[in-house]
Amino acid sequence: MKKILLILSALAVIAANIGCDQASKQYARKHFKGRPVISFAGDTIVIVYAENSGGFLSLGSRMKQPLKNSIMIIIPIAAIFLALVFIFSSKHLSNLELFLLCSVSGGGISNIYDRITHKGLVTDFLNVGIGPVRTGIFNLADMAILFGLILLVLIQIGKKPENAAHET
Repeated sequence: MKKILLILSALAVIAANIGCDQASKQYARKHFKGRPVISFAGDTIVIVYAENSGGFLSLGSRMKQPLKNSIMIIIPIAAIFLALVFIFSSKHLSNLELFLLCSVSGGGISNIYDRITHKGLVTDFLNVGIGPVRTGIFNLADMAILFGLILLVLIQIGKKPENAAHET
């Protein structure tokens, strides 16, 4: 019963990430595409529509095909597959680690879906910063991936090695 609950919980978090991201991208395509930039809080948050042919922060956008497809679709699919195998086979994940891995996976799946269904492009529309210090243009999936990975790394750094107490 515990394994079924784990699977259902993981799938719910993944589906929620995909659903929220795809809904926000659909809204952006309908309401922001071809429109002027929208600014909030003195340009701290800016909504600007963009179609990204590259990866995070447009990395790889100038790559030639078919290498670009390999890097932007096949490698992320393989990484997500491995993450899902890890999620469903690991017996030592905390609830937070499970949530973060599922958020990263859901964000990745949503961006891959975008790339496949929109001719290699991912819809981006958010930009934040203060003055000249700004992020690139991103979407909700990018946030789920980035924050999920950062928090997972911080959790791992904060963990005490299990064998450290026995080695002294």
